[in-house]
Amino acid sequence: MQFKIIKVKPKTILSFLIMGILLLLSTTQSSANCIWEPADLFTDAVDTAIEGKMAAGHVPSCAFSVINGSEIFFSRSYGEQLGTDRVYLLNSISKTVAATAALALHEQGVININDDINDYLPFEIKHPLFPNTTITIKHLLAHQSGIKGSNIYWDVLLNNSYSWPGIIYESFNVNGSLYSTENFNTWEPGTTTGYSDPATDIGVFIYELAANKSYHQIVTETILTPLGMLDTEMDINEYLPEKLTTPYEWDNVQGENVQLEYTNTSFNPGGGGYWSTVDDMSKFMIAHMNQGEYAGNSILNETSIELMHTPLFGRYALGWFVEADGRQGHYGGPWYGYFGSVQFKGTIGVIFFCNQGRNIPESVAIIELIWSKALKLLNEKTCPTTKTSQYLFPVISVLLAIGIIQKLRKRKF
Repeated sequence: MQFKIIKVKPKTILSFLIMGILLLLSTTQSSANCIWEPADLFTDAVDTAIEGKMAAGHVPSCAFSVINGSEIFFSRSYGEQLGTDRVYLLNSISKTVAATAALALHEQGVININDDINDYLPFEIKHPLFPNTTITIKHLLAHQSGIKGSNIYWDVLLNNSYSWPGIIYESFNVNGSLYSTENFNTWEPGTTTGYSDPATDIGVFIYELAANKSYHQIVTETILTPLGMLDTEMDINEYLPEKLTTPYEWDNVQGENVQLEYTNTSFNPGGGGYWSTVDDMSKFMIAHMNQGEYAGNSILNETSIELMHTPLFGRYALGWFVEADGRQGHYGGPWYGYFGSVQFKGTIGVIFFCNQGRNIPESVAIIELIWSKALKLLNEKTCPTTKTSQYLFPVISVLLAIGIIQKLRKRKF
């Protein structure tokens, strides 16, 4: 039996090659098209779940954003007052702002966070049990100063008996009218931690004295202007009324939400003084997640960011908490009708605000639900073969087979 060599024209080879390439491409899913979309994670079912938890917790309004890398991946608001540009009270989230401002001044050489606080204050603050132990600015930032927030401190501020910063002298200088050893913890500064709003506000007083500027001016120059945070203010009177969310607290006795009056937060500037929006705080968070940079503008260098987010004792870093699960950030409230959270883990961040000062479990449950979806962004999305590929494969296979048969029929053996 003799076999005859079939001569195939170059044009035929090219046509077979093209069909072969198409066949290969039809069975390969392009990774460029296999990316997470907001609709993959934040479905109608998630909306329903969030709205259900809001109803259970008597939360009138809330807003959140999810950050992926250096961008906002998704944001949404719910309830009576919609918009991620609506203003909420940050409460203790303000401490992350204060710490950022402190590190910016440290970089500029205006202060040194390792200095004794008495190098800057016009009066002396010493721990009564450990008078020879230095209290540094770094201790203030990490809640290691031994200064605690007594009930007297808060009572006199809230009833306007004293104002800030005079309250600092009256409470913590030995000659102050409110001075007491009870205003200090029993442990030596720098040896452990004790959460302290007054310590943060003492820091703010130092920043003002050292920079010879108001605290808000310092924050504006070092943080707000570089990041384009146009809706973040200390003075609530700077906002149009329609920008503000309304503060509420649930009254279990009356069985209804009680609307509160807006509060003047200037007496607690570093510890809880700022108002902001989800949109603005997303920019702030992105900067902290990306070596101090957002949209080409830098607020801190990489060294300062690392220092700020490294725990010094337990979960306490400089103005931030680093949790066991890897998340780091800060909660704000619940206080005076507001509650919120800013947290990030690796390349993922979540900002959440609501205008309910009580019923934390439901608000925290919403945050955890959002995080359960956001953390999926840390993993690659698994994409099924597209319908186009499913149909293209058999079509090209048939065409290729027909082409081969036709060519063979034209040949003679």
